Amino acid sequence: MSLLPAAQEHILSQEDGKDRFVRAVRELTQVFALAKEMHEANARGEQLGLSDDELAFYDAALETTDSAVQALGDDTLRGIAREQVETVRNNVTID
Repeated sequence: MSLLPAAQEHILSQEDGKDRFVRAVRELTQVFALAKEMHEANARGEQLGLSDDELAFYDAALETTDSAVQALGDDTLRGIAREQVETVRNNVTID
């Protein structure tokens, strides 16, 4: 805490120091929000028993229709996601 006044003075003495500091804080806040979203997605994927790629297809199916889970159920959507990942992996070619 004793270093904060000196750090503040240093930042404010720099050319555009305040603007650069505010921009850096804003960017770090966005990075932390993205990291939190990624952590939550990983936890959801682990809970559903899906890999990252499979979770991406699972989420894409949910974004298409909100009632997908109600109509098909988690097990069916997991199976569809796994099949889509397998299909993509089997059809990857070098152009």
